[in-house]
Amino acid sequence: SSDSDKIKCNSSGRVTQIGVDDRLVARGKLPVDVALLSDSLESLYFSLVGFSGNIPTELGMISELRNLKLRVNKLVGSIPTELGRLTNLEYLDLWRNK
Repeated sequence: SSDSDKIKCNSSGRVTQIGVDDRLVARGKLPVDVALLSDSLESLYFSLVGFSGNIPTELGMISELRNLKLRVNKLVGSIPTELGRLTNLEYLDLWRNK
């Protein structure tokens, strides 16, 4: 288990990190509901999960996002221009998608 393989909250109980590495927890598309955490989520790690389809444009609404790792999934298509709104983004990893 890596440090990115966790769910973390801040002192106020707000979710700041969702991490699932190397475990099949879901099939299908990346859940757009993570955008509901737009005012607190700083890190989103979904590696080797098996998500398919496009990268959701809704991820561009997560204004506090600093780290986005979606490596080794089955995501297709272009990187959404909406990710350009992530002005706090420091780390983006989309390695080994389609």
